[in-house]
Amino acid sequence: MSRSRRDFPAILALVATLPLLSAGGCCTFTRLWCGPDDSRWISRSFRTPKKALNTFLEAIRRDQPKVIYDCLGEDFKRRENLPGPMHAALGWQKIKEQTPAIHLLGTAAIKPHDPETPDRRGFTLSVSGHLIKIELLRQAFVELRYEEGPGVVVPEGVYVSSLAHHLRTQQASTDFVIQPPPKLGIPADLRVDQIHEITAGHDWKIHVIEGL
Repeated sequence: MSRSRRDFPAILALVATLPLLSAGGCCTFTRLWCGPDDSRWISRSFRTPKKALNTFLEAIRRDQPKVIYDCLGEDFKRRENLPGPMHAALGWQKIKEQTPAIHLLGTAAIKPHDPETPDRRGFTLSVSGHLIKIELLRQAFVELRYEEGPGVVVPEGVYVSSLAHHLRTQQASTDFVIQPPPKLGIPADLRVDQIHEITAGHDWKIHVIEGL
């Protein structure tokens, strides 16, 4: 269907206002024209709930499905049948279909909500008249980084149900010994001198995304 001439003045008025609206950066309204953010990354960390949420929001602003996928928790991926990174684009598409306005979430106002526990944090985000709830869970992980070849360091990481099964203290010492889980995928012929580091800790990942 062709647009009638009666629409032209309104379109011209809208175009005329765009330079004024976008002068200070992309707001929610001009986000439709601005496209993905290509400035320097500010946050890319999962070590605290707020850092994990900021990473998710920044990935949305930049339209980065792979980073969005990395923000999702293991339970979320299982529920949505997203078993691997090759499903990152599909996962982002499903999230957008299930949660109106989430593509604008990079500019949302944020406030924490109850309940908060040591292993769970929740936030309510408001954008364009929509409220979206995001809950994050703390996930334990073990990661090994080893040298596969000259100058080539490979990370192998896996999430585990609890670190209690993989950490133990040495006798008469405050040092911890990390016992890698079998599913970590360590090469059978890996030598000790190839190991760069082995790390155990917690990340915060998204458990729930829900429109309110």
